Amino acid sequence: MWSDVLIIKNRVLIACLDKNIKNITIPNGVKEIGLNAFYGCTNLTDIIIPDSVNIFNIGAFNECTSLTSITIPNRIKKINNFTFTRCTNLTHIIIPDSVTSIGEKAFLQCRSIINITIPNSVKSIENSAFLGCTNLKNITISNRVKEIKEQSFAYCTNLTDIIIPNSVKIIMNYAFLNCTNLENITILSSVATIKDYAFFGCDKLKIKKGE
Repeated sequence: MWSDVLIIKNRVLIACLDKNIKNITIPNGVKEIGLNAFYGCTNLTDIIIPDSVNIFNIGAFNECTSLTSITIPNRIKKINNFTFTRCTNLTHIIIPDSVTSIGEKAFLQCRSIINITIPNSVKSIENSAFLGCTNLKNITISNRVKEIKEQSFAYCTNLTDIIIPNSVKIIMNYAFLNCTNLENITILSSVATIKDYAFFGCDKLKIKKGE
């Protein structure tokens, strides 16, 4: 029974008491996953989240190192800071069209993610959101993002190609720091500012100018 391992009050899942749990179904009716609710549940491989959930609080699944996939409910508007930090075995994730913001270090060191699509609903990607996603090869950035912030994709060492959408106006320092296999990037004329160290350590990079 979930009641043996989950603390739920006023429709907020506050904590998981069993840090060795392997799978869990969150009961329908829960609206929020609380601050660090599943932090350090290192054996958790499967979790079913009901559509009633509309908020992931900071660090909700931080360091769930065995988690391989997750379906984000389509009521979630923000993937909060540290939500999936160091979920090192997370390989499959779909960001729904309800999401408008990806928080700071939301996917920090999610080293097993290979592909990710950021839907056009997303307007902001915060600092270090995908820092250290070392197996990330393909990423599609929303065409509503206006700024690629510091270290957003730093140390994504398997990233080879990327197209910057025409919504982007500025690429900040260290945005693609040490993306050592990044070879091709298309930057459209809409980008007004590229900070001096935006591509520091990208030794193979060839920048293509688009219209």
